[in-house]
Amino acid sequence: MAEIVNGKRIFTKKTTKKNGSDSIDRDYRERAKREKERFDDAVSDEYWFCLCFSNTKELEKFRTRLDLSEKKFIGAREFQEAVKGFKPEKRLKTFASKSPKYPKVDNPFDGYPDDPNFEKDSCLTARLLLEAMKSANDGYSGSPIFSGIWICVVFGTQKQRDSFIADYNLGKRASFGNTYIDADNWLN
Repeated sequence: MAEIVNGKRIFTKKTTKKNGSDSIDRDYRERAKREKERFDDAVSDEYWFCLCFSNTKELEKFRTRLDLSEKKFIGAREFQEAVKGFKPEKRLKTFASKSPKYPKVDNPFDGYPDDPNFEKDSCLTARLLLEAMKSANDGYSGSPIFSGIWICVVFGTQKQRDSFIADYNLGKRASFGNTYIDADNWLN
């Protein structure tokens, strides 16, 4: 480091043991942080959540209360506008609920031998799987996230989605991360 004292250049040793300038290091760290956020936004697939309902009656009650259209996919701005009157005054610290167990289903292939005819075997396999999935949902009284009755809300980034969930204290209703939300009786 050089200083000019009485017209003469005087060289002094650096007093810190760091290499480089603090401002350069700080700028680099800030730029690296911004780049990481940009990268995370670009590759994240968690920018949406599904509001799941146990039956169509609950779904229609929800849509009527918020004056929502029949669309399955709703943009974040439209949804935020619809629910703004339901925003809690206080943001609570919530922890995600324990993910529910999938309904138990018997093996749909028990008792069916393989058929040497590939097309016939494929059709039978598809039919058996479809019947098993339908029967798993018939009268299932567990968590609504398995019902297949839902509305998907799409945000710009994962950060925006997570902020919305925190602002509305929905963490305790969420399953499988913040992706599926039990919406039955949410607005009551």
